[in-house]
Amino acid sequence: ALVRLEPLFSLFHKQWYQRRVRGVYLAMNVAMQNLCVRAIYYLLSEWTSLAVTLVTTLRKFLSLLLSIVLFNNTFTLDHWFSAILVFTGSALFSGLVKMPMQDRLEAWWRGVTGAEMKENQIQPC
Repeated sequence: ALVRLEPLFSLFHKQWYQRRVRGVYLAMNVAMQNLCVRAIYYLLSEWTSLAVTLVTTLRKFLSLLLSIVLFNNTFTLDHWFSAILVFTGSALFSGLVKMPMQDRLEAWWRGVTGAEMKENQIQPC
């Protein structure tokens, strides 16, 4: 009886092709990771750490949204709440948005006296 080798070659070819595709994906992933790490180091050398944190947080949030759109992942109310907290905290910390009583707290932190507060038109606590 003759043994058919065609299915064996077909299986070998399929596995070889899958390994090649995985290798290409791995090489692309390594190249992109290298690019991202270099970009972060460049940002750290040029900008403040807060700006870098804000940029990376925004990048991760956009990555999450892309994951939701492309792969139909769920985005729950907890995700929205967490995203709002992160961006609100970043905005407050950066000074983009002022907190109520922020001037008073900063003056207290710096040890400004009552007379200096009046001179700078800061309402005492």
